[in-house]
Parts: sequence; structure tokens; C-alpha cells
Amino acid sequence: MKRWILRYHFQKLPSSLYHEQVELRKAEVRWTRPRVRDRRAEMEAEAAKTEKLYRKFQGILNKLTPTKFQSLAEQALKLDISTEERLAGCIDRMYTSVRKIDSWLQIFIP
Repeated sequence: MKRWILRYHFQKLPSSLYHEQVELRKAEVRWTRPRVRDRRAEMEAEAAKTEKLYRKFQGILNKLTPTKFQSLAEQALKLDISTEERLAGCIDRMYTSVRKIDSWLQIFIP
């Protein structure tokens, strides 16, 4: 039985299998189930909104000084921070900015 298995595994493949080259068609967009595709597009739109919010919030933080604090705080309150993820991201950005700049300590810690 072992001889038969060895002979079977080492026999030559038909030459038509490796001489013929078949061109496959490639799709521009890979196929996904429509339900998954719609959910992915919705998630990408939400992620884009979140990134835009983070950029706006970081811009406000970059402009922050003790004299401009009140007007910039009002601008920050007008931003659309509607989810926990967005709130946590904004708090994280504010915390890292405060830790980097010592002059901010007088603004946030009276």
C-alpha cells in the first residue's frame, strides 16, 4: 500500500495543467454582502465625523490662552460631542495637551 501512495504522489502532472495560463477577471471593488457593505459605509461616515470633530477640538486647544479661554470654551461647547467615544477622545486630547504645556496648569487648576 505504501508503494502505491508514493507512486501516486510523485507521478507527473498532465502538461496541460501547467502550460495553459488562464487570465482571471479582476473586479474594481471586491464583493461583500450588501448588508455588510452598507454597515461599513455607515461606520466610515461616522468615523469621518469623529475625526473632523477631533481636528476642530484640537484646533480650539491650540488657540487656548488665559485671555481667550471664555470664547474658546463656548466654541468647544457648541461642538457635536454626541457619543461617549467622542467625549472620551476630546477629554484625552485635552489631558495630553495640558500635560505638554505647563502654562495651561493655571487655566485648568486654579
